[in-house]
Amino acid sequence: MPYQYQPLPVSDDPGDVYIRLLELHRGSQKTGPITGQLYSTLLSKAPAFHALSYCWGTSTRTGTIHITNSAPPRDLDNDNTLSIPTALIPFLYRTRARALLQPRTLWIDSICLNQKDTEEKNIHVPKMREIYMKATYTVSWLGPEADGSAQALEYADRLSKTYRLHMAEQKLITLTPEEEKEKDSIEKVQVKLGDPALDAMFKLLDRPYFERAWIVQEILVSRQVYFMCGNHYSVTSWEALLGAFLYLVQVHPWTLEFYSGHRIRQVVALRLSEMDWESSIDIEWFRTILRHRSCLSGDGRDKVFAFFGLRCKQALGDLGITPNYDMTTEVLYTQLAARALKKGQVVVLHVPRIVIGKEQEEDENFEKIWLPSWVPDWRYTEETPDSLVNAEGLAAMDPDYCATKDSKFCLSFDSPAWNVFDKGAAPTTLPKLIKLRGLTVARITHLTRRRWEIQKPTGRQTLVEQARVLQYNQLQIHEWEAVFRPSRPSQLYVATGESVNTAMYETFMAGSSQYTVEVKRAATAAFETRQRFLRVLYSFHLHGFLVCYIFVVLAERLFRRLGYANPEVQFRMMVMHMANRKGARMVSEGELGTDYLALVPSICKLGDAVVLVQGVKEPLILRPKGEGSVQVENGKDKTVRTWELIGDSYVHGVMKGEAWEMRKGECEDLWIA
Repeated sequence: MPYQYQPLPVSDDPGDVYIRLLELHRGSQKTGPITGQLYSTLLSKAPAFHALSYCWGTSTRTGTIHITNSAPPRDLDNDNTLSIPTALIPFLYRTRARALLQPRTLWIDSICLNQKDTEEKNIHVPKMREIYMKATYTVSWLGPEADGSAQALEYADRLSKTYRLHMAEQKLITLTPEEEKEKDSIEKVQVKLGDPALDAMFKLLDRPYFERAWIVQEILVSRQVYFMCGNHYSVTSWEALLGAFLYLVQVHPWTLEFYSGHRIRQVVALRLSEMDWESSIDIEWFRTILRHRSCLSGDGRDKVFAFFGLRCKQALGDLGITPNYDMTTEVLYTQLAARALKKGQVVVLHVPRIVIGKEQEEDENFEKIWLPSWVPDWRYTEETPDSLVNAEGLAAMDPDYCATKDSKFCLSFDSPAWNVFDKGAAPTTLPKLIKLRGLTVARITHLTRRRWEIQKPTGRQTLVEQARVLQYNQLQIHEWEAVFRPSRPSQLYVATGESVNTAMYETFMAGSSQYTVEVKRAATAAFETRQRFLRVLYSFHLHGFLVCYIFVVLAERLFRRLGYANPEVQFRMMVMHMANRKGARMVSEGELGTDYLALVPSICKLGDAVVLVQGVKEPLILRPKGEGSVQVENGKDKTVRTWELIGDSYVHGVMKGEAWEMRKGECEDLWIA
């Protein structure tokens, strides 16, 4: 018969909580029913247990285990059966066989939490951090053996040791006494293209596990994390896996010519949040959520709740946001945005809008939600860009510009109750419009035909695949240059007085202050030298022939053996903000004869307005929407002109307040619907 969860007791101590643990019984590694016992205990008094971090997958709960309290031999016909995610079955088989003479005590969310009991989830999700911190260690289950995964984990171990030795040689770290004793016997790994172990390690990142939102908290707060895959005994620690990929990025960046780097960005994001966790300092909530926005969850609310246990917990709590599965996704997102804006957290307006593609429109499981344009939809698609203000990174890496100087952010809601709301319970009626103060500085007159799309192949790229990526990138470059490149190299960019060519590259880099002027110039000069050769293919109408790009890739592979560094790799890192955005030219509304170059959201259209808003760091793109009704102070309704927020933008020549200083007296009310 189906297992029936019994309600968990309520702890007298608000800082403690009752949890269930699974005691997994011994058995075969491959066949036979899986049995175990579920029992409850206070977390503070729980015996030693291991927590599990894994990917549920898209399949339904078609796996089955038997929950029993009887001693062997067991009467399976009278046991209670519990449906669990299919992805758990291989792990449970492996684990019960490895438990030797003792049962294995585990905490697994899909088994130890009653997923159908919303009240129980509301109690336990805020305590997830404490559960993983209490566990002896966390097992990160990557799934069955495939694509040389066992070899990948072993290779990561060796590569991380090489990284430690490299860091010690650079005087960046001090080796432990144990490492000092063993360093002469450690064989340094020679990273070679075509090494099956290197290929397998990159393939490991393609597993759905690394896309999951909940793994961020599960990995970072745990005492120790071990990655496990298939039936092999070998396991790898999180520190080793992280060190292996950091070694490749820092010491062998050429590997990104042959392997897609978009998954490594997720590893780097985990490291940034780990640094936040280790610092024991509370940070802004938006840094964590934006940093991991590309992580996926089946429930849109978990794009916020999954990160509640990290260093942004205090910041979310200050906004009155705690895990509550009784509210809808729309209510959660709107409350978070409205409360944050009420506190002057204008980064909400810099969160790029989600771009819904054909894949999502045809996916019946993709939740359709309706939000005001000023409320971020925290979910993610492959076509959604990153924020331009680097809010997802470290505070020290924030841009050093502000298009509206030191102006003060001014906000009103269409609901008077929200205008006076500060503490206590929020008004029940959610706002639909917000009023900002700003001025229009330009209108978009030219757009690139398509968004800048980053190719994301999996595994090591073959010669032909590399050539196809190069050919596609050159097609994009050609389209963007048609909008950006000046007719004369010496042509001046009126807004700043520099050359249009310099302004073009600064726009591509979104004015990043992460790199020095000298580094930027060297990278763009090297990239320009390479492009002058590649443009010849367009001059002679050869760009449609893949074989031409195959010869280019072959030549660059040969040159690399002679010490040549492909400038595209470094340049690509500098222009990451271009991804999923369009390039634009726009005409100034205040200065005749002045045009601007810009990076804008891919959903922009010709004629959209570029607006500077008081207290907002970057120009916003607005589109006339129509009219709306707002309630004024005397309780009467008033009809106002409304705008749709399209997103933020980088507009070269206004980012340091140039246009704001001249026209800030022209500000007007802007109602965003």
